[in-house]
Amino acid sequence: MVNPFGQAEMFPLGEQALIVRLCREESDTGEAAMRALAALGEKIAAEAPPGLAELVPAGFSLAIHYDPLKTDFDEWRRRIETWIGELRVSEAEGGRLVEIPVCYGGEFGPDLPDLARHAGIGEEEAVRLHSEAEYVVGMIGFAPGFPYVYGLPERLAMPRRSEPRTKVPAGSVAVGSGQTGIYPADLPGGWHVIGRTPVRLFNPGMSPPSLLAPGDRVRFVPVYEAEFRRLLHNRAGRTEGRVRPDMDKDDFPGARAAFRVRKPGLYTTLQDFGRPGFQRYGVTPGGVMDRYSYRLANRLVGNRNGEAVLEMTVTGPELEVLEDAVVAFVGADMAASVNGQRLPHGRPVRVKAGDVLRFGSARAGCRACLAVAGGFAVPEMLGGRGACPSAGLPGLLGRELKPGDELSIGEPAREAGRHAAGEGAVGNVAGNVAVMEDGRPVPWFVVPPFSLPVAGSTVTIRVLPGPEFDRLSPAAAGLLLERVHMVGNRSNRMGLRLVCDEPIPLPAAGGMVSEAVAWGTVQLPPGGEPIVLGADRQTTGGYPRVLQVIAADLPLLGQLPPGARVLFQPVNHAEAVAALAAAERRMRMLEWAIDRRLGDPG
Repeated sequence: MVNPFGQAEMFPLGEQALIVRLCREESDTGEAAMRALAALGEKIAAEAPPGLAELVPAGFSLAIHYDPLKTDFDEWRRRIETWIGELRVSEAEGGRLVEIPVCYGGEFGPDLPDLARHAGIGEEEAVRLHSEAEYVVGMIGFAPGFPYVYGLPERLAMPRRSEPRTKVPAGSVAVGSGQTGIYPADLPGGWHVIGRTPVRLFNPGMSPPSLLAPGDRVRFVPVYEAEFRRLLHNRAGRTEGRVRPDMDKDDFPGARAAFRVRKPGLYTTLQDFGRPGFQRYGVTPGGVMDRYSYRLANRLVGNRNGEAVLEMTVTGPELEVLEDAVVAFVGADMAASVNGQRLPHGRPVRVKAGDVLRFGSARAGCRACLAVAGGFAVPEMLGGRGACPSAGLPGLLGRELKPGDELSIGEPAREAGRHAAGEGAVGNVAGNVAVMEDGRPVPWFVVPPFSLPVAGSTVTIRVLPGPEFDRLSPAAAGLLLERVHMVGNRSNRMGLRLVCDEPIPLPAAGGMVSEAVAWGTVQLPPGGEPIVLGADRQTTGGYPRVLQVIAADLPLLGQLPPGARVLFQPVNHAEAVAALAAAERRMRMLEWAIDRRLGDPG
């Protein structure tokens, strides 16, 4: 049939994404909207316009992430208006049908009695209603592999729990408002748990990593406990596609253990540029919080941007050097040293077996990147090497460093140039400076193209209005944009929690249907204190998106330590794109200068 939605609502999410929405909530047109958006996504993927980065379905909307230096919002809007008018949406049921076995009630479904009472029916009738319905997966979000499943019988709709559980077991089938979901891992959650499935919802070793995808149809099949345990036992016996717990240097030809962790620091992980392309499965792109420092550190040791680095947060680690290597660190000032001698910042330095690298507490900034020639040898999974704890993804099997960990490195690339081989302007550490073999000091160093913030300082972060900014009253908008907010101690890679003297009020209808969010999205939860989403954010969210940090300021955002103060500065779309273009020019000039100093690595 012809697409019933003659027009689409389109609006930007910063300068790097836009949202296409066909309806605002589940209704008689809800399934048709999801089919139309699926058809639109197929059209976009087939056309592959310049600058397209990723498509993220979210129920009745579709997020399109793109490179604003290659295309822009107006160009996308023109394309989508044309495509929407041309869409042909089949009336036949779309998507594959996936049957999910569920053991309802008892220890596996502690909230089934409450659901039945709320609906005014018996538990058996509640199970029948839930299992006889056919559902559609609207989106994967909240956590990797977590499906938001539409089609819950109206009688079973029930508000979420007033007090979320701190841990909901993996496989729990739950009801929240008018939707059903399945928890893919042990997670906190506020939905009502009515059963459990033995089926694994998310496996990063498989392709695709999520059992379900937007557009799939779902039926829940009741099973008895004995069958549940048999299926669970059979799953435990299968090993295909798993991330092996014994992955080590033997998995990487030419790799060798080069560092042993004595002290891990506050939160130290292996990170790279990220793994875009999997948000439709609930997997955040992740990546380093300060991409400028990442690029410069890798360049200084002859690596390109795909290599993993150690991202150190607030307080760095202590590492024993097991094999000679060339390292460089860029970012936060962490009073780094080698055998008690100061380790110069922003320079390639040769360290030798037996040396001890120490990184202290950050005196300025929040995060630093430590790169090594050849890169850290960690497995690539879903297109990236960085740790993503929410998805259980490498490096070091999705977790932060621990004492005793050994870090392997790869062979420096042939094009790494003379400096990775130990020649040229690479320094050893002596007398608190980096010196070359002939005793002369290395005459230069590199720093990121912005000043590092310190606790107590006020930092200006440039922002664009978010999709829900116009929901704020003038007084609330004034509090958001004119007051200084402090970075709270509970901030992490998922988000910076801002503390303000006066909570920012939301109107009574402040909630929203979950839609796509991005790195730098400023959400406003009911408590009135903003959260600025970080690299490890969830892929969708249900809090109003009141602001969006511009892309050029995201690295600065990653360097804000607890206690730093933030002032949001509104800019327009053109200014945001110009700032990103200027930042990219500066970075390319710095990379060019490094190559000139060290011998062009190719």
